Amino acid sequence: MNDDSRDTTETDATAGEQAEAGVVGDDRATFQEKLESARALLETEESETEGSETEESETEVSALHVGVVRGDRVDTSFAQLADGPREEGLQALTLLATHLRLVAEEAGVGYDTVAADAAQLANQLEESEIPTPPGDDEE
Repeated sequence: MNDDSRDTTETDATAGEQAEAGVVGDDRATFQEKLESARALLETEESETEGSETEESETEVSALHVGVVRGDRVDTSFAQLADGPREEGLQALTLLATHLRLVAEEAGVGYDTVAADAAQLANQLEESEIPTPPGDDEE
């Protein structure tokens, strides 16, 4: 067992229960700080690669997933560079696992609680609610 595992008990609340209990997201100032931090992650990549003629480096972004919520609408974008299907799968799962950990820590619940809530929500989404990445339209 690694240091990052959490003991999950029956007292962990679902995200919905957290919201009902009055646990809400960041205040505006904290949200703005986190938004700027997210933008800086991409800007760092752009500034490091500008004028660089080198091939892949340790600092090159090889996968990203961005999700933006506006009211009831969720827009997402996913992109990755990989040497094959195995690396593609590992990158996608690593992004998912990292996001799951972040949400669990923010909510103060166990990873398995967030994963179960996310799986349940994913099952409830209608196909039309799942955004189609640009270029994947079947027309």
